[in-house]
Amino acid sequence: MNGSGDARGPHRCAVEGCGVEIERRDFLCASHWVRVPQRLHDDLMRAWRAYEEAGVGDAIKHAGDWYRQARLACVEAAREENDDGG
Repeated sequence: MNGSGDARGPHRCAVEGCGVEIERRDFLCASHWVRVPQRLHDDLMRAWRAYEEAGVGDAIKHAGDWYRQARLACVEAAREENDDGG
């Protein structure tokens, strides 16, 4: 989902002010994604796999929370790198 939460409009990079249109499956444009440290990429993928395997109930809620936190950490890292002039 894009940063605006509107699935009907253009899907844009989640870094505030970026505005680059991206594929629906993505949440960062390529130039911001490459700024995210590998450890955060890895954490995001672990969280996504846990979410896919969680099933129902508390397990899926926990995995979903973990995925959202990992995704936010990636956006924050890309934003910080952007703020540093990168």
